[in-house]
Amino acid sequence: MGDQFTMRTLLLVSAVAAAAFASAQPVAKGFTYGRVDDTLPWKHLGWYDQNRFLLFDAELNGLSARSIEQRYAVLAASNRFAKVWTNEENEKPLAAQSKAWTAAHPQSGLGKKVFQYGGPYVTASGLMPPVSSMRSSAGFIHGGRKYSLELTQRADGPWEKDPDANPGFRRANFTLRMRQGVGNWLSLQDDGKRYPREALQYGIDQVWISPNGKTLAVYLTAYTCGFFEGWNVAIERMVVTGRLP
Repeated sequence: MGDQFTMRTLLLVSAVAAAAFASAQPVAKGFTYGRVDDTLPWKHLGWYDQNRFLLFDAELNGLSARSIEQRYAVLAASNRFAKVWTNEENEKPLAAQSKAWTAAHPQSGLGKKVFQYGGPYVTASGLMPPVSSMRSSAGFIHGGRKYSLELTQRADGPWEKDPDANPGFRRANFTLRMRQGVGNWLSLQDDGKRYPREALQYGIDQVWISPNGKTLAVYLTAYTCGFFEGWNVAIERMVVTGRLP
């Protein structure tokens, strides 16, 4: 989905410099980050129009002077955005913007949550957890069948630099794939050689099955980073959808 739309649009802003953190990812010498300054709200809204679309809300840029809320309508079977509504600083509420669309595409139901990440999103010191402690795989049972998800991430993308052009962190991207039982792995999303987000790392957060049992939604935690008087981190949510094999 990162190929269709970049979920980051502004730099994260905070007056608190990030604390030093020994990351599992390659970073520049002297670069310090890791304190999670904000965990941004989001909401699963369910499936619409006879299970064709998944809707969810996500707030972005929580450390910014201009907060952004977005509502996404995703073609559930193909993992593509069909519609995106944006509200900056409560100027255009999402419910009002999407009212005509939701009236034309009635809700099919919330679906069923089949997986929930049970670990902490930050360390006891308020720092970003290392990649190794996040969920990179998940299993669930649906309709008597066992399914597996596997998340692979790479932190070797282009360097993000501070205002003095000093390299800070390297962007991470991911591949998410799924299989039924011991069958072949199927790709839900593969960023390939693209690094479309200002992301440090990802984790599998929640998995939902559509009311008709044919598609799924995998919500990921994305630890995004921006610079203002130091490097700052926020937790955002994104979704990957697909057809169940």
